[in-house]
Amino acid sequence: LGAATRRELDSLSRLAGAIAHDYNNLLSGIVGYTGMLQTLPDLPAKAAHYVAELQKSATRLNEMTQRLLLFGRQGIARPQILDLNQLVAEALRSPDVVPADRTVRFEQATEAVHAHADPLQVRIALANLVQNALEATGPVGGEVVVRTLRRSSPSPFPTFFAVAPAGDYVAIEVRDSGPGIDSQRLVRMFEPFGQAEGRPAGRGLGLAVVYRIAQNHNGYVEAESEPGLGTRISVLLPASSPAPTNQVSK
Repeated sequence: LGAATRRELDSLSRLAGAIAHDYNNLLSGIVGYTGMLQTLPDLPAKAAHYVAELQKSATRLNEMTQRLLLFGRQGIARPQILDLNQLVAEALRSPDVVPADRTVRFEQATEAVHAHADPLQVRIALANLVQNALEATGPVGGEVVVRTLRRSSPSPFPTFFAVAPAGDYVAIEVRDSGPGIDSQRLVRMFEPFGQAEGRPAGRGLGLAVVYRIAQNHNGYVEAESEPGLGTRISVLLPASSPAPTNQVSK
C-alpha cells in the first residue's frame, strides 16, 4: 500500500478508537440495566422477551464495538504463548466462525507453530478472514482452505503493507476458490467498510481489523488475488518458542 493509504487508515483508526471508546461507555450502561431487568421476579413474560432481545442486540453491538476498539488500537491485549494449530482447529469447529451449512478445510502445520499473541484478537482475525472467503465463494459454496505454517526468511521480504524484516514467522493462511479480484479492488477490501464490487456487504471492518491485529502483534499481512483464480490472505506473526505445557493457550 502507498503512504497516502496508510496515512488514511491511521487517521480513520484514531477516529474509530475515539468513537468506540465513548460508545463502549454508553453500551455498558445498556447491558447493565437490561441485565438488572432480567433479574426482576415480577417481570411480565412479554416484557422479559423484549428485554432478552435487547440483550442480544447489545451483545452484537458490543462485538462491533470491540472491533472498532481493535481498529483504533484501544482494545485490551492479553498476549500469551499460543499454539496456532490448536487455536485454529478449535475456532473452525465453532458455528460463529464456520456456519453449519458451510465447509472449511484445515491443513494443519506438521511442525510447531507458536506465537506470543492475544488469543481473542487472533481468533477475530481468523473469523474475519474465513467470513471474507465464504462471502467470496457465494451461497453455492466453493472451496475455502485454512492453513497454518512456519516461514523463515534470511532477508527482508515484501508484504501487502510493508517490508517485513528477516526472521522466523508463523502464519495463518486463508484461501478461497472464489472469482478473485484485481489488485486495486483488493486494496479497497482492507479499507474500513470497503468491499469489492459484486461482493455482499460483510462485516464492514473485517479486513481492516485483520490488518490492525497484525500490526498490534508486530506482524504483517500478505494478500494475493487475481480474477478467475481466487484469493489468498495470510497473517504473519513473529514465531515464538513453545511455553511449558500448562501455559500454552487452548
